[in-house]
Amino acid sequence: MSQGVPLTRFAEYLRAVTEDLTAQAKRLAAEADRPYVYLEHATTRNSGQTKEHLARTIAARDQVSEGLVWVLSAVESCWSFQVRGERRTHELNVIRRQRKCVHHYFYFIDPEFGFMHIRLQAWLPYDIQIYVNGREWLARQLDAAAISYLRYDNALLRIENLEAASELCERFAHRAWPRVLNAFARRVNPQLAVIAGAGFGGHYWVIDQAEVATDVMFANRPALLAIWPDLVRHASLNLSSIDVLRFLGRKLHPSLAAEVLTEAKRRPEGWRVKHRLARNWVKVYDKATVVRVETTINNPREFRVLRVLSTPEGRQRRWCQMNKGVANMWRYFQVGIGANRRYLDALADGPTPRRRRRCPRRLVPEQESRRASSRPLQPNQSRRSRAVPRRARG
Repeated sequence: MSQGVPLTRFAEYLRAVTEDLTAQAKRLAAEADRPYVYLEHATTRNSGQTKEHLARTIAARDQVSEGLVWVLSAVESCWSFQVRGERRTHELNVIRRQRKCVHHYFYFIDPEFGFMHIRLQAWLPYDIQIYVNGREWLARQLDAAAISYLRYDNALLRIENLEAASELCERFAHRAWPRVLNAFARRVNPQLAVIAGAGFGGHYWVIDQAEVATDVMFANRPALLAIWPDLVRHASLNLSSIDVLRFLGRKLHPSLAAEVLTEAKRRPEGWRVKHRLARNWVKVYDKATVVRVETTINNPREFRVLRVLSTPEGRQRRWCQMNKGVANMWRYFQVGIGANRRYLDALADGPTPRRRRRCPRRLVPEQESRRASSRPLQPNQSRRSRAVPRRARG
């Protein structure tokens, strides 16, 4: 309505905007001489081929080292708006509901962030999701600082200067993210000027999902496998729900209604143990010569952030519920690193082959172990089976 378009032409107006966004996506692909593909069928991990895998395959095939890799369009579910008539009042109302519309995926190899992509919803309210990988960014920062490293897939197996790498990770959390994300949005959405001209300002950027990982590097794969089965057993069987609450900064309280789940899963790459509390979780898995502990935050309201509030006594610092705004990126980093360290401390207390060798061999009193063993009574024993006398455990 702010654009001078009546509600009776609402759908017609939005279809024209959708066509404009699609034309912009095709134009970007043509200018970069990159393919534009419309997918008629969904590609997911369960189907064996994801969009990211397709994009990486195309980048490797065409030897793309920087810039746009390809543009992909697909119809997917979303939250959008629709005009409906009210029978009682005979008026048209705009309602928000779940529906399906076209989404455009722009895969880039950015000079700073490496392999990334932008997902643009081509129907009102034109949501934008930007996916960046911290390890892609870190690898490029290490290259700029002339720090050598060994990389395998999405893992850094060796880093020459770990202290410098840790400082770079903290710098990533302190970036001016609204400025960075707005620059990416302007590259793919020509409607931003129209939205700002209508008085709605720009995008309010939030962290939809954050993954904070800590990697423990081993000298080689056999060294990792020497203790990994014991760590998996300890993580899946010995860590209690109270431990999981402690990892995620919570305490057991009568008012706590969330469910704590622990699951161990065997994957082609190795074992993975996940501890889930509502929509947040901590997991551990192996990758090449690395054991990775990863905290995933989907619901930041489970955590607190220190803010300055106006109170009757003046401006004071108070711990408040954390929201999804990108201004809390540093607090996300603190919460994730803290959870990873507590989890690693709990894993360090688990049994290992070396600790088992240090245990005393005699677990029963010496006098009891010297007693003569006796053959147990087995009335239903088959003739072919042999009775083995029980011996004291030594």
